[in-house]
Amino acid sequence: MRLGIAGGSGSGKSTIAKNILTGLGLDPTENSLSTDFYLVPLWEVQEALKKVFTPLNKNFLLLFNQLVVQDHFARYNDTLLCEHLGSIKPGSPTTVRAKALPHAEEKTITPSSRLFITEGLFALHRRVKSFNDFNFFIEITKPEQEQRIRNRFITKERKKPPEAVLKEKLNKIWISHTTNIGPTASNGDFLIQNKQSDSDRTTQCITEVITTLESAREELKRKKLIG
Repeated sequence: MRLGIAGGSGSGKSTIAKNILTGLGLDPTENSLSTDFYLVPLWEVQEALKKVFTPLNKNFLLLFNQLVVQDHFARYNDTLLCEHLGSIKPGSPTTVRAKALPHAEEKTITPSSRLFITEGLFALHRRVKSFNDFNFFIEITKPEQEQRIRNRFITKERKKPPEAVLKEKLNKIWISHTTNIGPTASNGDFLIQNKQSDSDRTTQCITEVITTLESAREELKRKKLIG
């Protein structure tokens, strides 16, 4: 079974995907893939826009700024992502991206036949979701999202950034969420509310759905209604 798990920044999708697989006795490094690993380097985006818009006497920096500010799918190498997703077969070694930028390293994984999860901001994008059997969208309120993102920036290891800088980033993330990420919720088969950022409860909820779907599939096979 293949699942897609999407949601805005700070919704807990990566943590939930990892917890689901671990709880089922599966290795997350072998049985999941993040769409965030397929971001295109900003300098490549800038050069491509410059090449197209400069001969037209257009300011390519305006569009570039929009792509940088927002988690827009245009910043993703969706061709490579879909190529890798299409090549994933249970029990067969497959090459995929292992890290996000700036490293963008690759690795070989051998997924199990039970479950594989594609998670990330654009896991429910129309091209990506077609590789999944079922799709989940993790919903989170704006205050909860802001608090989770604040926690990422304000840690013991990092110096607290100026409040104005933090507010500006939070505002840009929320604009991106409402403009580009939120609308993909309609592509989901299940809409899950991660209330109070309770990833354990959300993990349990999705795991119960998975086991129910597995049971239903086995029953259909037993009755020879599916192959």
